[in-house]
Amino acid sequence: MGSFAPRGRARLDPRAPRAFAICDQCGFMYNHSDLKWEVQWMGNMIQKTGFLVCPTCWDVPNPQLQAKVLPADPVPIRNPRKEAPAPLADNVSQTIYTVATLPAASSVVDNAYRFVSDSTTGQNYGTYGTIVVGGGVFTTPVYSDGTDWRTA
Repeated sequence: MGSFAPRGRARLDPRAPRAFAICDQCGFMYNHSDLKWEVQWMGNMIQKTGFLVCPTCWDVPNPQLQAKVLPADPVPIRNPRKEAPAPLADNVSQTIYTVATLPAASSVVDNAYRFVSDSTTGQNYGTYGTIVVGGGVFTTPVYSDGTDWRTA
C-alpha cells in the first residue's frame, strides 16, 4: 500500500486531519488554516482581494495605494471685487517714438515699456537688455531700467 504524503508545506496528522489548500500566489500546498486572505488598499479602506495566500506570500498593504484625501475647496465669497488695474499710461505706451524723442528713462517708472522705430538692433536672440541706440531701421519694444532704455 502506498502512503499519502502531501507535496508542499502542508502538515499531515492522521489523528487530527485538516484540509489542504493551494496558495493562490506561489502554488504550494499548505493546510487551509495556515492561509490568509490577501488585503490591499482600495480607496480609503483595506479590502480583501479574494486570494488566499501563504504566510510567505502575504504582504502588508502598500500605503502608496491608499487614496489621498484632499481638503475641501474653499467656500467662495459672495459678491467678489477685482483689483483695480494699474494705470496703463505709466507702464506701457503704444505710441511709437524715435530714440531721440523718448522721455528720460529716469522720469518714468522702472520697467515702463515704449516702442521705438529707429533702433539699430532688432528683436533678435542675444539682443535683450542692450541699450537702445537710434539711427537704425528696426521697430522694437524698449523698457526703462531707471537709467537707460534697453531693448526688450
